[in-house]
Amino acid sequence: MISLKVMHSFFNRMRFNTLLLLILMGLFSTQAQQRLVEQVKKDIASLKVSADDYRRAAKKLEPALSHDDTKNKADTWMLAGKIKFNLYDRLMKTRAAGKEIDKTDAATTLLEGHEMMAKALLLDTVILRDKDGNTMLDKRTQRPKIKTRYSGRIMKEELAHLVDFGAAGGDFFMSEQWQKAYEAWGIYCDLAQAPAAVKQHVNVPDTVVGYYRFFQGLAAYHAGNDTDAVTCFNDALKLGYESKQLYDGWIDALRASGDKKALWQVANRAFTRYGATDSQYVNILINDYLKEKKFDSAMALLTRAMELHPHDAQYVDLMGQLIEAQRGHAAAEPYYRRALELDPDNVNASFHVGNVLYTRAMMLDRQKSADKATELYRQALPFVEKAYEHGLKTDTVRQVLSRLYYVLGSAKIDDL
Repeated sequence: MISLKVMHSFFNRMRFNTLLLLILMGLFSTQAQQRLVEQVKKDIASLKVSADDYRRAAKKLEPALSHDDTKNKADTWMLAGKIKFNLYDRLMKTRAAGKEIDKTDAATTLLEGHEMMAKALLLDTVILRDKDGNTMLDKRTQRPKIKTRYSGRIMKEELAHLVDFGAAGGDFFMSEQWQKAYEAWGIYCDLAQAPAAVKQHVNVPDTVVGYYRFFQGLAAYHAGNDTDAVTCFNDALKLGYESKQLYDGWIDALRASGDKKALWQVANRAFTRYGATDSQYVNILINDYLKEKKFDSAMALLTRAMELHPHDAQYVDLMGQLIEAQRGHAAAEPYYRRALELDPDNVNASFHVGNVLYTRAMMLDRQKSADKATELYRQALPFVEKAYEHGLKTDTVRQVLSRLYYVLGSAKIDDL
């Protein structure tokens, strides 16, 4: 019969051995994951430049990115990012050799590499604390003191691919992957302006960064992110990049966002710079004045525009609209007809001439002058019809055209 003392000793040994086994299992697991990271480092150092080798290395490293013993280490993520960057570089060499590659797939690989490097950078930044646990501050900057081990190498890898992020944004944009284009160009701009860029003598002029911010804004607009687009266009201008395309994109984004005040401000600046080549800016300004019934301001602005462009049909047509708002359609008619003389294809002027004739015909109808009214309806029809057929299909145009078809007994009314 086994004594209680022997049994107690046996169970104590069992508990100790179990505990030891658990400790050793954890140690072996940690060592295994660390060995995995080290092995992948050796693998990629001895690769023969095959893209498939890099893909296999990335696959081999995957368990370390989620294992508790390695997932919170900066060098794990830096290695993962390095593999992705190397894979991207290999794909670009293949492309430069004239061979076909999936450009957006390669660009996605570059973004994945950046995400991994960014995580490594975050894990590598450790805030220093004193013996009491308080954050230590830099005496000069009063910012928290930090300790890093890999950050310099990480930023060197990132900045070595600075131009690539710009190119990747272009590949995404051309394939209409708007959000990824936005991200790639954002990374380019952020890296170009990072303090590490100065330390590593990577000097990108502000105007070039502004150029990429402009493209980032276009990508945001196409992605439906109007607020982000407006921010990017504003930043581009602050950085010294200014172009008609910038203002046009900015105005489109502001229209979509509904910010009327900012729209007026941007249109006003655009008119000052590019009003000589495009009347859309003065249109925005004048329409705003008309809505606010600021007729004097509208007249002054339009007079200035017409002095710059006396033969611009759009400005002449706008003057007609302004005069009609103040003095009626009869006073505006000569301007509408003049605009149509200057540009026979101007659909706005065509509609306005037709609408003046239509309005006059309705007045004759009310005075029981049916024959005269019908003649004016007939004269109005080709002007309104032309405007509609050439793309001016607003509710107002459609209503006037429908009414003309009705009073003239035209079967075309069924086609509207």
